[in-house]
Amino acid sequence: QEGSFVPTKTAMGYRDYFKEVMTDEYQDSNLVQEFILRSISKDETGQNNRFMVGDVKQSIYKFRLARPELFMEKYKSYAKEGSDDCVRIDLKQNFRSRNEVLDTVNYVFYRIMTEALGGIGYDEDAALYPGAVYPEYMSEMPDEEQNSQSDYYRTEVILLETKNDDNQLETDEENVPDRLSSEIDEDMPDKKEAEALVIAGKIKSMVGTFKITDHSGALRAAEYKDMVILLRSNAGWDDVFKKVLESEGIPCYVTSKSGYFSALEIQEVLHFLRVIDNPRQDISLCCVLKSELFGFSEEDLARIKGETNTESDCYYASMIQYCDTCDSGEDNDLKRKVTSCLDKIDGYRKLALYTPIHELIYKIYYGEGYYYFAKALPGGEQRKANLDMLIEKAFAFEKTSFHGLFHFVRYMEQIEKYEVDYGEAGIMDENANVVRIMSIHKSKGLEFPICFLAGMAKQFNMMDMRKSMVYDLDYGIGADMINPEKRYVAPTIRKKMIVHKMKQEMLGEELRVLYVAMTRAKEKLILTGTIT
Repeated sequence: QEGSFVPTKTAMGYRDYFKEVMTDEYQDSNLVQEFILRSISKDETGQNNRFMVGDVKQSIYKFRLARPELFMEKYKSYAKEGSDDCVRIDLKQNFRSRNEVLDTVNYVFYRIMTEALGGIGYDEDAALYPGAVYPEYMSEMPDEEQNSQSDYYRTEVILLETKNDDNQLETDEENVPDRLSSEIDEDMPDKKEAEALVIAGKIKSMVGTFKITDHSGALRAAEYKDMVILLRSNAGWDDVFKKVLESEGIPCYVTSKSGYFSALEIQEVLHFLRVIDNPRQDISLCCVLKSELFGFSEEDLARIKGETNTESDCYYASMIQYCDTCDSGEDNDLKRKVTSCLDKIDGYRKLALYTPIHELIYKIYYGEGYYYFAKALPGGEQRKANLDMLIEKAFAFEKTSFHGLFHFVRYMEQIEKYEVDYGEAGIMDENANVVRIMSIHKSKGLEFPICFLAGMAKQFNMMDMRKSMVYDLDYGIGADMINPEKRYVAPTIRKKMIVHKMKQEMLGEELRVLYVAMTRAKEKLILTGTIT
């Protein structure tokens, strides 16, 4: 509490030691950080030696207990000029973006950001004013077809419309790849996939043709590395976008701490290790049979099961019986294939009895040619790095007190179960020529010549407000009232008050997240989404 603020002896020592206390990104400070900064500065003695820099419009860390109201308290109380005490200096110029980007940001937030919702009223003091100098674009088209500077770099909004009657997608044909055009009428792709396909088409049309400014100030053709796709949340989105972009031949990189265990190559190798440990696991066995390791088709698997009649439900037993009983002509090829598969599994099972895990994995990679197969797939370098990372994890496991394939398989299963995901192995440096896919929070502080803000139709997450019990740092706890006699549950007034406050804060946070996302663009901003 405010009245209980008493600096410790250690804090007093630091207070005498520091001449100035400077804080960057002050809008993201929480109460603990504020008390620490106050305790080591000379504010309490009337000697103001704190210097704070921030922008409350970019306070997007409420989930980390950030308190933008700390910033606003000083923003409102500090004098603009003409005072020697607690002076506020407004930095209005933006040295990052073209006028066209800033015009869009100002146009939007003049209309939707208010003090009640975003924490600050978007007025002349809060608006952005251009400070960067960019060369003008001159079209190479004939004079009568000249595109003006504002038309060339103006912000674009691309919307995919879902019809209610047949659930089909409609969009501007100019931005739709051939793949999507053919699927709209027959087999509509997932909305996320459709949006990713439209972005892929736009990227293809801009690479090598759209002009951006290089470090020397001259215009040059855009490359993949000049583009970023920003998402409100990576979960459920980044893997879809990465898959679609790679299928369209666009190199991309996802900044994520997840996705390792869901990678195709890791799933298949782990399934094979499970089969080597115990082949009587139908799911893992069938996954391995259908993989590149053995190349069985679904028809092959159905024929093996259909032509056997084992008392056991185990598919491995069906494979053994198929080899023992099948002698028909047209099934000879399949029989040889099954026999070869069983011999290979048996060989690896014997090998696993005395071979270290990392060597066993090496033999799978090179003995079966899987390493080269993975490298030949789209995103091969990333897949290669993922496979190498599995070797590293096997090395690390062997240094523990546990040994053997059984324990390694269980170890990896527990890591996956409790979502201790390593994230895909990093292979990209900052100069890699790839389209980056990242969350808006991850992009804070960064800038990109061409910025795609995707998933604009994503619904706000209000799950916390629907729980039977809610809490707030200022108002405390609010819960539902339960009447066991009349058998009903209803929210209390206190809970309704807290939920209302939570909703306002959440909407304000989402508003500031949008502001951060739109201000990442230097020269071109493109917003995409699906509507019904």
